[in-house]
Amino acid sequence: MSVMLETHNNGIGLVITCDLEPAEFYCESLKSRGLISTIEPEN
Repeated sequence: MSVMLETHNNGIGLVITCDLEPAEFYCESLKSRGLISTIEPEN
């Protein structure tokens, strides 16, 4: 629920921080449900 509120309030929300392989899975899963999703490097 907090991701939804963060995204609603800021226009962007962090879903998860993880290794690249699971990040690709999450990204594709979100995209398949009509959401915009990107993978960004951790700074």
